[in-house]
Amino acid sequence: MRNNIVTISDNGVVSMPTAPIRMRDFEIAELLGVFNQTIRANIRSLIKSGIVVPDSEGTILDVSIFVPEFYGLEMVIALAFRANTFRSSRVRNYIMVKIQRQQRSSVPIYINCTAGALNVS
Repeated sequence: MRNNIVTISDNGVVSMPTAPIRMRDFEIAELLGVFNQTIRANIRSLIKSGIVVPDSEGTILDVSIFVPEFYGLEMVIALAFRANTFRSSRVRNYIMVKIQRQQRSSVPIYINCTAGALNVS
């Protein structure tokens, strides 16, 4: 299965594929501009606290901690909000703009104009 990753260009433009996101920890670290150890520690913390539930096969670190090989969009977003770097702020802004744009979308209104429904004088 092909990895679909979120990327950020040198000028700060975020691009997200339409297919489901599948990223490894080092890819997320590169995306957010942090060390791989920082990402791993935050992943363990998010999984252990139950904030993000892993959704694929992986390895068991502890009796209670399951760490998957790939991570989805939910984990990428959670880590973007935990990191405090320029690149993570660009990802956060991209996510917020996408959410706000969906909320502003227009709702179609249908008007039934049958004979006699509108009385125009």
